[in-house]
Amino acid sequence: MDFCNSMHSLSFCSRLLLIHTIFSSATE
Repeated sequence: MDFCNSMHSLSFCSRLLLIHTIFSSATE
């Protein structure tokens, strides 16, 4: 999660993580 820490944007990080989770579920 170094990327999130470097970005200093929690909302962006949360959104990215959420999209990643949805993508992972959709591709399975």
